[in-house]
Amino acid sequence: MELTPARRRTTTLLAGLAALAMVGALSIRTSQAVFTATTANAGNSFETGTVALTNSGAAGGTLSVANMRPGSFLERCITLTYTGTLETTPVSVAVTAPAASPALANALQVTVREAAMGSTCASTAAGGGTPLGSALLASGPSFTGNGGFAKGSPGQTRAYTFRVELPVSADNSVMGQTVSGVDVSWNVATPSTTENLS
Repeated sequence: MELTPARRRTTTLLAGLAALAMVGALSIRTSQAVFTATTANAGNSFETGTVALTNSGAAGGTLSVANMRPGSFLERCITLTYTGTLETTPVSVAVTAPAASPALANALQVTVREAAMGSTCASTAAGGGTPLGSALLASGPSFTGNGGFAKGSPGQTRAYTFRVELPVSADNSVMGQTVSGVDVSWNVATPSTTENLS
């Protein structure tokens, strides 16, 4: 008996659906019959290091002095101690005076020296160390040192000598003046490069 076109389409459709159902059943049966295994590595942790500094300067101003005259200078040493755990960039040293400082700030010459890594004020001779620079106090001088602190070695020290001088050329325009609120600060940072800790 010959099938009509409508019956032929229905038969073809039913045969396709039956094949699809068979494939689905095989897939389900196959996915239920696999071997599996699992392993885990638990308890991992990640911790950041630290960057920290302290200095031996006395509260109230290690570099304070009175009764300066043309030709007078003050020389003081301050020991910087690194208490962090990460390597750092070279030390930056800044000496800043308030913006409203009198003419005296334009006359005082500030010179900063940096002693070798591991040095302290007790081990550094007067005027010792490598000169980092010299500038007028009013310019807010900032100098960069010759090397940073090493990783994993808290307690490293480095001595810095500060010389503040009123030149012999100073005149009556600075007589009787005071510059107060002068700050000395040190700054270090971690290097801005990638680091493989593998």
